[in-house]
Order: sequence, then C-alpha cells, then structure tokens
Amino acid sequence: MYRRLQGLLWGSLVADSHALGVHWIYDQERIRKEVGLVEELLPPSTHYHPGKVAGDFTHYGDQTLWLLDSLDQNKGWNRDRFYLEWKVKMGKYKGYHDHASHETYDQMMAGKFPAGSMSTELGGAVRIAPLLYYYYNDPNLFNYVQEETAITHRSRKVLDAAQFLASVVKLVVEGVQPMDAIEKAVSDLPADSTIGPLITKGLKADSLQANDVIKNFGQTCDIAHALPSSIYLIKCFEENYALALEANAMAGGDSAARGMFVGMVLGAFHGVEGIPKAWIDALREKETIEKLIGG
Repeated sequence: MYRRLQGLLWGSLVADSHALGVHWIYDQERIRKEVGLVEELLPPSTHYHPGKVAGDFTHYGDQTLWLLDSLDQNKGWNRDRFYLEWKVKMGKYKGYHDHASHETYDQMMAGKFPAGSMSTELGGAVRIAPLLYYYYNDPNLFNYVQEETAITHRSRKVLDAAQFLASVVKLVVEGVQPMDAIEKAVSDLPADSTIGPLITKGLKADSLQANDVIKNFGQTCDIAHALPSSIYLIKCFEENYALALEANAMAGGDSAARGMFVGMVLGAFHGVEGIPKAWIDALREKETIEKLIGG
C-alpha cells in the first residue's frame, strides 16, 4: 500500500517536471525536430516559464508542493489556512500566473469570498496528490479534494474532474487495475454528469497514434480536450509509466496537466519503483519532498 501512495505522489510531481521542457508547444513536429523523444527532465523551451531549469516544476507542480508543505506544517488539511498561505505565496510567485490563479488572487485581494475562478482547465483538478497521500482512506477525502480545488477553480467541470480523479486513484491504491478503476468510477457518475461524455470519448479512442488522437481531441488546457486525452493515454500505456509520459509530452499542448493526471494514476498502479529513478533524482525539490513525506 505504501509503495502505491508514494507512487501516486511522486508520479504526479515527476510528470509535471517531465512536461516542463515542451510545455505549451503545440507544434508536434517542432517537438520532434527540436527536442526529440523526451526521455529526461529538460529545461523549458518556451517563454512561459522564465527562470525555470531542468528538474523544476510548472506552476501546477509548484502549487501541488505548496499543498504538500501546508499539510506538513498544519498537521493535516486546513482550508482556511491554506487559503491564506496560497494568497501569500501567489503574491510572491515568480512563475507563470495562469488565468485561474490570476483571477483568484485578484478576487482574494479585493476581499471577495469565494475567490476561485470559473475556469474549466484541467490544471485545477490535478494538484490533489498530497491529499490522496494523506487521506486516501479517510471518509473526508472527497470533501477535502473539493475544498482544495475550489480555492482556485469553482466550475462544476473542474470539481467533478477532481472528484473523479480522486475516485480512480483511490481504487488503484486499493489494488484495482487503472482501466477497471476508470470504468468503475465512470459508472458511478450521475446521468447528467458534466464529464461523463468526455471520459467515454477517451475510452472509445482506439488508434495507437497518440499524437493524432490528442491533436484531434484538442491539446489545450480545457477539460473538454485534456480529460479525454488523459483517459486515452492511460488506456494505451497502462503498463508503462515512462512510455505514457513520453507519449504525452510528444503530443504537445498542455502536457503538464495531462501528465499529472496520468502520472498520478499510473504512479499509484506501478508504485514508486515503476517511475524512472533518474527522473526522481533529477527533481530539484527531491530532498524537500522526501523531508515532507518522511523519506
């Protein structure tokens, strides 16, 4: 069980850093020619992540690390404290401020509550690995997932996606195969689910040409594009964490959000030993993470 819990946490964070080198490059041919197969953690190739180097996180990974640190400092989840911590950290943050973070911070500074945006980007749903690591068997897990997500993303789609991801990862930690977990979690969705059709779309894709499938679905951050792509990647590469992330990176666009989704699920399935050790060792925050989770 512990190896699966470690796997979901490291799997998510490593996936974010793995995507950094080609994050938000939409031209798949450019990735192929200028970067090649992404087999290691690379420095960013675009202007979106100034000051970042190989082994760093994107803004998604950074905010996930803020959550992990908050859980350690506060001895568990405390929404009100994390709300204030997030506000302070975002005010000083030198990394990329996406639309949701920018809007949330402005609303916080204006004294509005709730301050979260109505963004429908998958990135808001994939920062939850620390909560799953701490609370995978706690009856309050899903409430905590909703609270954390809603700090920056209050749209129904993002909240539903976070809940779905947590359900899938919890099942995988308990020993269920990833695709079986997805099938079980999607069968539990209500008939009017905002994300059910998107998950089904990913499940029905049968081509092995990941670049073509993801380009057809859409490479953007929006859940309408990123969620079916993430499901498709898990379906195709269930047995190999590294191959899943390499295919994800080569597909272009918002590979970081997709990667964190896929990495969390497959990291839980394969355990920490299923993640390339060289990738974990290359994380610049490796020692910080080890300290926060006790080694």
